Amino acid sequence: MSLDKIRISGSPDARERFKLLMEESGRRRGLIEGTQRAILVLLEGRGLFASTEQRAQIRGCSSWARLDRWLLRAATATSVTEVLGPAPRRRASKGAPAGRRKTPAPRAA
Repeated sequence: MSLDKIRISGSPDARERFKLLMEESGRRRGLIEGTQRAILVLLEGRGLFASTEQRAQIRGCSSWARLDRWLLRAATATSVTEVLGPAPRRRASKGAPAGRRKTPAPRAA
């Protein structure tokens, strides 16, 4: 059903904001569903087939971070369990944080 055919009470400005909100919500939902499908298709293309429970877990996820992590893992994982497993813990690095350099002390003239 088109949003144009739904009767919404309120000012024209409120109706327009509601329409934009619903359109954005639909776009986000479509992107999430597309990512979920991409994970499943990539796995199947690599010969890894998700169980009914694993498919439900993928289809039920709406976290962008988790879906992105699963999609990246699906490209190299050896099992669906490996894809859906917990995020690996990051080890503390020694020295300066990534992307930051220690600046040398100014030289005396």
